[in-house]
Amino acid sequence: MCYVLGEMAQLHFYVPDELADRLKEKAKTVGLSLSKYLAAVVTKEVVPDEWPPGYFEKVLGAWR
Repeated sequence: MCYVLGEMAQLHFYVPDELADRLKEKAKTVGLSLSKYLAAVVTKEVVPDEWPPGYFEKVLGAWR
């Protein structure tokens, strides 16, 4: 199930209770709500950790 709230989707999924407890504890440890912690984990996993195409040519190549 997916609900769209403005530009953010609300996703629902199920995990075992033990995993849910571990996730809640991790979120608390880093000072985030469970929702924000899960969003950060998913973003790190899905969004590529690399420079945008043409970055070095446009930015570094512009230095003279």
